[in-house]
Amino acid sequence: MNGLKYFAKLILFISSYLPLFIILLLNYWSDKMVLNIIIIIIVLISLVCWFILFYLLKDINNTQGKICEVINISDESEISLNYLFTYIIPFLSMQYDNWKNLLSIGIILFITLVIYVNSNLLYMNPMLNLSGYSILKVTVKRKEEIKQYILITKSKDKNIQIGENINICEFCENIYYLNS
Repeated sequence: MNGLKYFAKLILFISSYLPLFIILLLNYWSDKMVLNIIIIIIVLISLVCWFILFYLLKDINNTQGKICEVINISDESEISLNYLFTYIIPFLSMQYDNWKNLLSIGIILFITLVIYVNSNLLYMNPMLNLSGYSILKVTVKRKEEIKQYILITKSKDKNIQIGENINICEFCENIYYLNS
């Protein structure tokens, strides 16, 4: 089970960079076939991760979750703007015309991966927002136990009310999905 949760975190991270990788592909297409192939492979991996992410979300929606009462709720979608900062880093001064610069951006992305996985900020995924999902922070009560979770929902389900009972299923550590 822990392996699946780590896999879900990795999929969330890689898929979140799909727009950046597409921008890199468009901006840095060159006469160097090797560079083009590397960027195409990275875009394809990210695209596959995006499809896997939505397969996992669809699959988890069919899973029996746990019923919790909503005590508090806040919209976390705006925090995605902070995530966009990591998109700016690669564009500051780097040229992608040699392997040293590509390795440098790879190191930056790896460090970002470690930070996001360890700080559990993976729900800040612009691809979720672009695909009609919302991110909410909910405090719930279940069997007299109060917990706070990040909740991925379809935008139409965003109007959850305090006191409402909701059915949630764990996607990965402290990140849950609102089952329909």
